[in-house]
Amino acid sequence: PRDLYSNNIMMDGSPFHPQQFHPMSYWRTPDGRGFAPTFSRSQVPRVQYYIIDFGNSIMFPSFEHRRPLRARVGADHSAPELAAYPGEVEPWDVFKLDIYTFGNFIRTRLIQKYSNLDFLEPLVDCMTAKDPQARPDARRV
Repeated sequence: PRDLYSNNIMMDGSPFHPQQFHPMSYWRTPDGRGFAPTFSRSQVPRVQYYIIDFGNSIMFPSFEHRRPLRARVGADHSAPELAAYPGEVEPWDVFKLDIYTFGNFIRTRLIQKYSNLDFLEPLVDCMTAKDPQARPDARRV
């Protein structure tokens, strides 16, 4: 997606609110008159996340037909391949850029904010490698 950052990752909140909730106040019942019963994150066994906003996406006819592109960049401009050519737009592997962007999201939005996520560091280090070819593909992540 090249635009994989916190605003484009959505969570299905319905497991936290078994009886629905008001669209403007999640702590209220649908009619807004009472407090809606909720569950905490530790009470919900599984949460579904969704990636949205594929406006910058590119579809190739097959895996074999993918190639480096000069493509529009999303919200995260910190990838080394984007900074390597200031003023120029060099083609890059958009799939490796997606891996970098997701790894950077995990680092900045999860590891740096919450405790006990050190076990993710080796994966994130690999995903954000300076050399795009050293990054894993999506199957390995």
